[in-house]
Amino acid sequence: EIGLNGGHSAALYFYANPNIKVVSFDICSHKYTQPVANYLQKKYKSFKFIKGDSLVEIPKHKTYSKYNVIHIDGGHGDIYAQNDLLNCRKFANKATFLVIDDSNFANIKNILADNIRKYIIKEINYTDYGLEACDSHRIFNYCIRSS
Repeated sequence: EIGLNGGHSAALYFYANPNIKVVSFDICSHKYTQPVANYLQKKYKSFKFIKGDSLVEIPKHKTYSKYNVIHIDGGHGDIYAQNDLLNCRKFANKATFLVIDDSNFANIKNILADNIRKYIIKEINYTDYGLEACDSHRIFNYCIRSS
């Protein structure tokens, strides 16, 4: 998860599955974010919080795991949105769901269109999962070629 903020998404993850493992990155520009992270770490041993700028921390983050879901709701400027999308690719496999928040923002919409055109991401077929498309939250898979 890029962008813990008030912890609403993380709380939903744990509500849906108390055994889920969550790694969350946030720069902590709001005074409430660190206390939320502390609470989640205390309540859920499988919650890992990484404080810092996603442009720095995501490339440094080492894991051999591939995540089932990557949720990007961090910085909404072009540099953050594009780099978070690209930098998280190393955590994905073909089945990983990439959830992009605020995809209705003009710049985010343009970044997504560009990455679709470059075959970096592809939007899921929502009906395959019993979902409806939503302009403000879109779901993708990374286009990962098999070795």
